[in-house]
Amino acid sequence: MGGKRRSRSPRSGRRRGRSRGREKERSRTPVRLPEVDRFIEENNINSEATLKIRTLSPESQRKVIARPLTGDVQNPSKVMIARVRELQNQNEKSKTSGGHWDVVQHRMETSYMS
Repeated sequence: MGGKRRSRSPRSGRRRGRSRGREKERSRTPVRLPEVDRFIEENNINSEATLKIRTLSPESQRKVIARPLTGDVQNPSKVMIARVRELQNQNEKSKTSGGHWDVVQHRMETSYMS
């Protein structure tokens, strides 16, 4: 009888769905694209922003650098981190949105504009 009793937290050993998705993003191997490398070098993007960009898919990397930085940008790295976050949020929204209904709505809107 005098043995130690170990308490077990109800959350131990369990992972939350949201953190799993973030781990997946972070664990992606960085992909180097020549046009992205050129953009990073020309705009003096720091290592933190560079890693965030390179861990995106090649298609997403191209989207992030497609918009040029304006001449008044004081911190281009910060702008690029915000673009990466914006793209990731858009991707999350598209996964959770109605999918088919978004296409139907878009078609309806464009047919009324014609």
